[in-house]
Amino acid sequence: MKKMITSIMAILLCATMFTACGKNSIHTDLLDYEYNQLPPVVDLNTQISTDYASVTGANYKDDKTTMAKLKDVILPESNKEIKLAKAIVPKTKEVREVHDIYIASITEQNEAFVMLLQALKTNNAALITPANNKINDAIAKAKDYMAKVSELEKKYNVHSNTTSDDTQSK
Repeated sequence: MKKMITSIMAILLCATMFTACGKNSIHTDLLDYEYNQLPPVVDLNTQISTDYASVTGANYKDDKTTMAKLKDVILPESNKEIKLAKAIVPKTKEVREVHDIYIASITEQNEAFVMLLQALKTNNAALITPANNKINDAIAKAKDYMAKVSELEKKYNVHSNTTSDDTQSK
């Protein structure tokens, strides 16, 4: 009977250790992802947003200027961002899943930029609404990504300032 209890205790101890190691690896992977792997991609995304805002909305000048910025600056940056993001391969399933949402968001954004450029090149106003819808879908995916990262941060006790003002106060 003592051997059976000792065996059960050993199994429970091993199970506890494996569970703790799993959580620790997600914690470590998320830290590596947020602080080492993702920053160059986020910096590029910030630049893309700045460049896009410089020729749209209140900053819109004319179609020619917007078309040139999309073709010569924004799309090359966006393509580079996708390439850099796809090169990131998180070690854990949990971090990979949220990273896939990020890739989906920036891919959708890129498709919108391509569509906007096509609309401007061909003077096809019918493409503007679908392009804007793609941008809205990309924004929704980005918000979902941020929420999922925040959930992981809370679950695995990762303190970061990359997701929201809430996380800065941790």
